[in-house]
Amino acid sequence: MKSKFLLLMLVIFIAILCGCATYSYWEAKSLVRQRSYRSAIEKFLAAERLSPNDYRIKRDLGIVYYELKNYAPAITKLREANTLNPNDGMTILYLGLSYEAQRSFDKALDAYKRITHLNKFSSIRKRIQDRMNALMKLKITADLRKAIEDEQKLMVQDIPENSIAILYFKNINQWQKLNPLEKGLAVMLTTDLSKVRKLKIVERQKLQQLMQELKLSQSELFDVQSAPRLGRLLGAKKLVKGGFITSEEGYLQIIAAVVESELGSRASMEASADGRLSDFFKIEKKLVLQLINEMGIRLSFSEIEEIKKVPTESFMAFLAFAEGLDYEDTGDLVRARNAYKRAVKLDPGFQMANEKLLEMQIAPVSSERLIQIVREIDAISPLDRLEVSALEVGSSFLPVNQDDKVTVRPTLSGKKGTLVVKGTLPKSESK
Repeated sequence: MKSKFLLLMLVIFIAILCGCATYSYWEAKSLVRQRSYRSAIEKFLAAERLSPNDYRIKRDLGIVYYELKNYAPAITKLREANTLNPNDGMTILYLGLSYEAQRSFDKALDAYKRITHLNKFSSIRKRIQDRMNALMKLKITADLRKAIEDEQKLMVQDIPENSIAILYFKNINQWQKLNPLEKGLAVMLTTDLSKVRKLKIVERQKLQQLMQELKLSQSELFDVQSAPRLGRLLGAKKLVKGGFITSEEGYLQIIAAVVESELGSRASMEASADGRLSDFFKIEKKLVLQLINEMGIRLSFSEIEEIKKVPTESFMAFLAFAEGLDYEDTGDLVRARNAYKRAVKLDPGFQMANEKLLEMQIAPVSSERLIQIVREIDAISPLDRLEVSALEVGSSFLPVNQDDKVTVRPTLSGKKGTLVVKGTLPKSESK
């Protein structure tokens, strides 16, 4: 009898503790709405001590630290919340934003990537992807500036053997209408070589950013003395350099060489392919396969099939796309957009051009707007809806994390009205 009494008292004590934790939590939430962040932290910490396994308390505490620009404790609490509930979108978003504020770009990108894998956020996947693209550019710039700063310490021997960067090609006979192919060919080779699992390809954006940081012209990329430095700064053991020759009769020849960064001007592997300009993609595929063979890489059947795929059947559409890249790199966004539009008009199924055009039409989403959108999507549970209803009549909704029981208490705001709810919430809504 005595043991049953003690057990009952223990249950009552735990229930009181849970109620206290819940009340402290919602008092803190009320203070957050009033932007009394420092007072809210005290309430959140009190709630956390009483309920250490409630991910919501840790998440909202992390968010308050983020609002106060205290990013280190924000990351600590958000990581703890993420461990308790890996699928909470708000936790992952603020974790990404906190890492971004600390310029830990790799970790921020990893966090944003995890949001896009949650099905309920599929509707804003493109917006998050756009933010990731912008963040990737910042990361590349930061990495390059660091590499330039530490250039004397960089050693080619420390670069992975399978790393390779494709430089822009040179229009040798300077038929100006085909100048866009200088970058277009580099894009094609980068795309195709990235399908080879044994190679680690340096992104084209990194090369472009390096040119801007060092104020290099495209002609300086072809200087044979520049290879060792470019290799070190790009983090590439090998560089692909080349050029193309065209005739007024529509004949095209592409020449390429793989240069070891350590050896500078000495080309260790060479390849060439030629044919009618109208067969541009066949010529490029032949060149790629030759280069891969020269590097001694044996491809699987699936890799060969992937490399054989062409982005478009229209050479003129690809030329317009390459022209758009050049305009975009120089900051002429109006002409870039028009070039991408022309590419899509020539081939509506040209995916690379469509993606570029869409990217330019959607303005980058700010962190504030991204938070607002994710909040709207995340607030879909019955508990969240009930909280909103309670607030509308001037009450504070206090869900208990340990079970489905719900209580509501008057707020401290002075508003009249109390919402009383009894029983348990349904597991899912009937339609």
